[in-house]
Amino acid sequence: MIRIGKTKVRTGCFTCKRRRVKCDEARPACNRCIKAGKPCEGYAINPNPGSGYSEPVRFVVYAPRQPNPLLSEHPDLDWSERRALSYFQDRTALELAGSFHNDFWMSHILPLARQEGAVRHALIALSSMHEHYSGVDHYSPTRGVDFALDHYGKSMREVARFNQSHPDQTFEFALVTCALFSTFESLQGRCHEACNHAISGIRILAEEQRKSVSDERPTRIPREALARFFIASGRQILELGDPNWPGSRPELYYTKSTMPTPDRFISHEHALLHIELLLWEIIEYVERTDVLAEQGPISEDVALSLMAEFHTIKLGFDKWKTAFEIFSASESNEFSRETPESMSSGSSTASSPAAEQSRPARSPAFLILRVYYSLMTAFLARIESNDEAAFNEYVPDLLKALDAAEEFIYCTSTYVSPMDKTSPSRSPLHPTSFISQPPLPPVVRPTFSLALGIVPTLFLIASRASDPGVRDRALRLLRTCNRREGLWDSNLAAKICERMIELRQVAAQMETHMDIQSDVDRATDDMQTLYQPQNTRVRDQAMPSIEETIPSSPGTSFSAISGPTPGVAGVNFKLLDIKFLPDRRCVMRYSFIRDTGVKVLYPTIPTFSDHERLTGARQYQGEYFEEITWEG
Repeated sequence: MIRIGKTKVRTGCFTCKRRRVKCDEARPACNRCIKAGKPCEGYAINPNPGSGYSEPVRFVVYAPRQPNPLLSEHPDLDWSERRALSYFQDRTALELAGSFHNDFWMSHILPLARQEGAVRHALIALSSMHEHYSGVDHYSPTRGVDFALDHYGKSMREVARFNQSHPDQTFEFALVTCALFSTFESLQGRCHEACNHAISGIRILAEEQRKSVSDERPTRIPREALARFFIASGRQILELGDPNWPGSRPELYYTKSTMPTPDRFISHEHALLHIELLLWEIIEYVERTDVLAEQGPISEDVALSLMAEFHTIKLGFDKWKTAFEIFSASESNEFSRETPESMSSGSSTASSPAAEQSRPARSPAFLILRVYYSLMTAFLARIESNDEAAFNEYVPDLLKALDAAEEFIYCTSTYVSPMDKTSPSRSPLHPTSFISQPPLPPVVRPTFSLALGIVPTLFLIASRASDPGVRDRALRLLRTCNRREGLWDSNLAAKICERMIELRQVAAQMETHMDIQSDVDRATDDMQTLYQPQNTRVRDQAMPSIEETIPSSPGTSFSAISGPTPGVAGVNFKLLDIKFLPDRRCVMRYSFIRDTGVKVLYPTIPTFSDHERLTGARQYQGEYFEEITWEG
């Protein structure tokens, strides 16, 4: 790196520039490339710092390089399409992989774009939409969105033609296009549509897995890679709520990865594979137990079987923790920066706070694994006890998880100065663009990833923890990280958590009213005891209701759905699930539960403010529904 006046010009090798890591500029090949086992492609200039080298400042226009020789030679690609595919390789594929090395997009999906027009159009649409999504600091014409949607439509039409002409070869093709369509819809924030595409792929894959091994057809993409993608998608859908599954849910499993957890991991990706296996087992277990509980009393044999299964899951996670502790004992594993997200953050126009710290930043991949390492013990305890209060016993672990999540956000976030895009007709060449405008405050560039991330864990802590300090800190990180991880969007998650905090305050007010009712009940019982012969209490006489004993203001009354009003009972807010609807909408379903398990009505509930565009709460048989909308 050399400085020209006040302008820095990057002088590293081409390989390090493309990987977005700092080059040590060694000759003839840089040590960074040699250490990573990658070919060093040389340097654009060879400055001699002692010779007074200088060069005028140059404007660089991003133009497509050859992302793949096969694609670059394709006769049907114009300049815009080549540029989009180049952007996919340089930026989109790396960001989709998140903090881990993942060959799914570069080694498996990208080569298919040469052979299959539907895949090629889908990649062009995905990369164009991704550039529009993340381009808050540079001019992005609206044509970019139209260009992406046009190729998305072309891809769908190619799928229809392929299904008609090749009815016996649709398995792998259908899975790949379902994965691409689901990713494209998630990037737009259209989670309902993304769920539908992912579920279609899951059903196709589950049907294929039910066939015997001898019937398995050869595929260009390893079945294990496809299974891993759709299992991760299915896990996210179940994390948000079973109502997102239309119809019955098919069984899906890893094809080759059902191996025991090793004594130690050899890489971050190795540890990631096994934590994904454990997370899928936990989510599957919780889903099955919920279904059984809704069907009625669980028999003793089934209960013993479930307890044994959960014990096996706990032992598996204990072994994962031990293996991760051994792996993280090596400082090189903890502080390695050879991860896709750390590479992409190296090209930021404004450094993150962690970049200014004197000590080296820890690996983003390590930090994500550390979050789950610290959180899963509390999560398993909450499942085992079936009580939200279990989190209160693990506040130190929750704080450690938040420490790792905050460090991850600092070392991967890129702070940029946003452009004023309020006028859609304004472009950099418009005369008014040269008029001095006050700069907008820096913002975190939006990040979109499909890998294991931090948004679900932050949502879990912010929505479940009772400790105000822990809860507020998790909520603050959700508000500021500006991340979209598959179906999980940090801004939407923060909005839901804020609403849940309000509703818990409502539950506390209901509990206060119940305490007053309990005092009335006890006083009434005492009076009846004084005048009842042989000191026996009257049980069949109607007791005064809370509406009769407390002066009620409009909208503050409540009553039990069924069953008697207990003498002393707390009221808890319970989030039941979140169901996505078409056109960037979702419904949050919740209820108020007494400690005895009786659902409580509270007809008038404070709603979101108007600027959040919530339609209000709707109550149905002891459950409440609130619809939320958001921008793409």
